Amino acid sequence: VRLVTYLPPPALSDGFLPSPLEALCDSVLSANYPRLMTADIWARFHPNGGARCVLSRLLTWPLSREAGIWTSGPFTDVLHQAKADFNPDVTWVDRSFIAEGARKVGLTKLVVDIDDLISVYRYRELRGSKWYGSKPLDYLEAFKTAVYERYLPNRFWRVVVCKPEDRRLLGSAPNVFVVPNGVEIGQVLNSTEEQSDSLLYVGSLDYPPNQDAVRYFATEILPNLRRVSPNATLHVVGSNPRNALADVCDVHSICLHSGVADLNPYYAAATIVVCPIRIGGGTRLKVLEALALGKALVATPIAVEGLGLRPGVDFELAKTPADFVATCARLMTDPDRRARLGAAGRVRIAGKFSWETIGEIAARVVRLDSPG
Repeated sequence: VRLVTYLPPPALSDGFLPSPLEALCDSVLSANYPRLMTADIWARFHPNGGARCVLSRLLTWPLSREAGIWTSGPFTDVLHQAKADFNPDVTWVDRSFIAEGARKVGLTKLVVDIDDLISVYRYRELRGSKWYGSKPLDYLEAFKTAVYERYLPNRFWRVVVCKPEDRRLLGSAPNVFVVPNGVEIGQVLNSTEEQSDSLLYVGSLDYPPNQDAVRYFATEILPNLRRVSPNATLHVVGSNPRNALADVCDVHSICLHSGVADLNPYYAAATIVVCPIRIGGGTRLKVLEALALGKALVATPIAVEGLGLRPGVDFELAKTPADFVATCARLMTDPDRRARLGAAGRVRIAGKFSWETIGEIAARVVRLDSPG
């Protein structure tokens, strides 16, 4: 296995535990995304470029907006180098827009790994946002992206999604496979390390669905929860916060932790893990991770989408802010219930999402004699 990444080498390990990539891969070719991004590319494919920019893309650009960046010269130059250096038999590509760049440089037998359908994410984001002048054009662009994604099986050798719901959206093509996200099944954390009334949310904080989830919990759930449990505190752990949540975080009820090297101490200290996701697609690694560690989880329907988890058995489902308040308040005073949820969730995850299980599924995808 040879890896091409658009992250510069320091970003793979700086401030974190040593990266295993060099040990896992025969070689690693690293590029630097910010340095490749020119002003012209950004201006044309900027997500907030306004009505004129969106209209221009609708009329002149055949692919998804994101693909415009990854099919541009500085980015395809990296893939040209990889093709020359590696001459791969099969290329497994993360995201359809990067795969378009690989297709452009002539790489064949492309396995396109789509953990989050862009159109699903965009529709949910638009439905949850306030009105603005170019919103109808953004809806048109989302529709255009949905049509484009529907034809991905015709453009690539293999298409991989992470849940059956996405498989159905892409039709019945035989070269579309479901390969769920996986998680390391480590040791169960010691419940004696839990800190009373401590809630945990984990996620990359430059990702809008995570920002929305924290803001939702901070404004619509936590104030009412603290009326019942005055010491309830939300710990938000994630990378790249960039001050996006500065207005809702304080040291008393919401604590922000960034650049964390090891998540286990935060999971161990949490009474409950919450996942109040309302937008986005794909499946949630944070859900798999929490359950694999035997933690009690309270989550929205979108947060557990595609995972086959059983509400009330593997986790607690919260559809409304009132549900979150009542469920979290009850669990914080019921350690036996938390332990039962954590144990059941861990067994469920270990049976379906261990790396051994996922690896066997992924191996079938790249066999040259499989459908497609």
